[in-house]
Amino acid sequence: KETVSFISEQSVGIGASKEMETFTLDKFFGPGNTQKEEYDFIGKSTIQDVITGNYGTIFAYGQTGAGKSFSIVGPANIEVTQQSPDRGLLPRSLEFMFECIKKEIKRSAGIEFLVKASFLEIYNEQINDLLSPDMKNLSVREDEKKGVYVEGSCEETVMGLQEAIEIFERGIRNRHVGATLMNKESSRSHSIFTITIESKEKQDSIW
Repeated sequence: KETVSFISEQSVGIGASKEMETFTLDKFFGPGNTQKEEYDFIGKSTIQDVITGNYGTIFAYGQTGAGKSFSIVGPANIEVTQQSPDRGLLPRSLEFMFECIKKEIKRSAGIEFLVKASFLEIYNEQINDLLSPDMKNLSVREDEKKGVYVEGSCEETVMGLQEAIEIFERGIRNRHVGATLMNKESSRSHSIFTITIESKEKQDSIW
């Protein structure tokens, strides 16, 4: 049977003509789209949700060499001050996050924020802490108040954008890397970079 596939603005069809399955997504991005367009559609709304107290996740999945790292980070060793059009979702999202925090502080003198970062990797079915390389094979726990968490993982307080990027880059240097047939610098692990934002506001002497 001849395989027929198509991609439109929001759907893709895969399979033979009589047995084709159609999948609908919010948006497809192609080679002609820019990093900013991806960020405007994915990153900005996610950060806005997080600032208002919701959970948000940006997840990249794909084959080695598909462009996951470029989409998330951008050019290798990117500097925070570099206004490159190729900056990825992560630096753009972090920039916007701290901009939102500054606006909230300016809006209300009685509001305080605490920003923390953690960076884990899953490698050979083990969870390792990239911010504390000696901490390996950590355990996943579940708590009524905390939810699902990794016991013993390191959380570092983040004072600003520069520090957040430095923490991320430090963790990247600690990742496991192994050669594949497609990419000799390919990472052989899954990494999870987490930013936690806590806020409290004082109203009528009550926090």
